Amino acid sequence: MYLEKGVEEFGANHKPSPFTISCPYCGGMAMDVSGIQKVPGGGYVPLPDGYGYFANVEGRDCGVPTFPPPPTVAEKAAAVGKAIEIIIADEIDGLLREREMEFAMEAIAGYSETETREIMKKARAMAEWRTCSLEEIIGEIMSAVARGESPEKVKGEFLHFKTAWDRKEDRERQRAAGRADAVRFSRQKERERAQRRQKRTRPRRREYRGPDIV
Repeated sequence: MYLEKGVEEFGANHKPSPFTISCPYCGGMAMDVSGIQKVPGGGYVPLPDGYGYFANVEGRDCGVPTFPPPPTVAEKAAAVGKAIEIIIADEIDGLLREREMEFAMEAIAGYSETETREIMKKARAMAEWRTCSLEEIIGEIMSAVARGESPEKVKGEFLHFKTAWDRKEDRERQRAAGRADAVRFSRQKERERAQRRQKRTRPRRREYRGPDIV
């Protein structure tokens, strides 16, 4: 909410602004939690379109909350259409930038199309893990190649990058292998114990040597 001239300006005609107001459209309540923020540099600025403000109404002791009219159906549809256009344009720009980076990697390092796509896949995962842009990751790869490092070495080191999900899958595979080894070891020990038990408990066989020869 903005403040009209004369509201929350200390002086002879000071008018405070309400601490809590209700929305006339949804019935919800809003409370001031940030305090008054002055215009940078002081002075006044024109009220932006579509914003509410506290009006300085004559005869009122405090600012009167004034809300802009709700958007019409046509305005809502236009806003949604504009947002969709922006999203589509951003996706197209992103795809074009990725394709340009693929061509640059192929030209600088001599990677094949398959290798480039594999690197781009790893680069996206690395960008999400580092919370940085894809351009920064690709820039690091091309900078390493430009410094004279072998493209094969760069590719090998880069493709060994593992995300948290990859490390989790590795841990699960190691645990599964460990459980399988433990089961095989347990079964082997059980077979050995059964053989020893059978050897102890089976009836002894008598052995005859035949008559003594003098």
